[in-house]
Amino acid sequence: MNDDILWHCNETELLALALRQGLGILHRGIPKETLVGLVSGALDMRPEFVSGTMETRTMLERYIFKHYSVARSQLPGCNGHCPTYNCSDGRHATCFLPRASEVQ
Repeated sequence: MNDDILWHCNETELLALALRQGLGILHRGIPKETLVGLVSGALDMRPEFVSGTMETRTMLERYIFKHYSVARSQLPGCNGHCPTYNCSDGRHATCFLPRASEVQ
């Protein structure tokens, strides 16, 4: 991907490109030069770039699929694939927290 074009993207767009490329859900606040480097392939992924919610997203996904017949009506527009679905960390928290005791 052309680095020049990437510099015209905002943070949300760069994070979406990273997700689409299979880099996972990255946390917000990564410096733009780092995001551009990751998306362009000039930088290698490091664990500190990954969102801190990946563990709870995985737990929630397992819970959703175990209880899918009941949960699907409560997930409009969501496919239940929490580690790869592009909801924000805040939206994930509003989904996970009310179910935290059931999920764990």
